[in-house]
Amino acid sequence: MCAVPIRKEYRNLQPSDLLPLFLSFTATSGLSERTISDYRKILQHFFAHHPDALSNSRADTLEYLARYSNPNSFNMRYAYLKCFWTG
Repeated sequence: MCAVPIRKEYRNLQPSDLLPLFLSFTATSGLSERTISDYRKILQHFFAHHPDALSNSRADTLEYLARYSNPNSFNMRYAYLKCFWTG
């Protein structure tokens, strides 16, 4: 389990509202400080480039991931974004 579900009643929230909740959840799940730091960095970068991603998550995520041709970079970002969006 690795996600904060985004329910209909929370659609007015902004990424800046959700990131602290998600990072708190990951911290209580027993993830290392390095992993939490990586989540923070990647999610902040993603939402800086796609501030409206909460309403158009699939298209924005695919567009963001298309930038990375290095398999390691792509896979890490894919895994972190997948964990954020699933729920």
